[in-house]
Amino acid sequence: MLSYAKLQNKPRVFRSLTGITLSEFEELLPSFEQAWQDYIYTHYISRDDRHKSKYQVDSTTVRVTVQG
Repeated sequence: MLSYAKLQNKPRVFRSLTGITLSEFEELLPSFEQAWQDYIYTHYISRDDRHKSKYQVDSTTVRVTVQG
């Protein structure tokens, strides 16, 4: 699977796939990151129709956390 991490060391391939240079992409990235965060908040986090989980947490429930 292609990723930015793999393509950032291959500027010609990146440009052929996206039509923009790496520096142009890096200029656009903050705007897209903010737009993505706004979208997630609007469509998932702040929805009025969100329901609480049907599942109950008790003392035997195993919780897994991911640290990034």
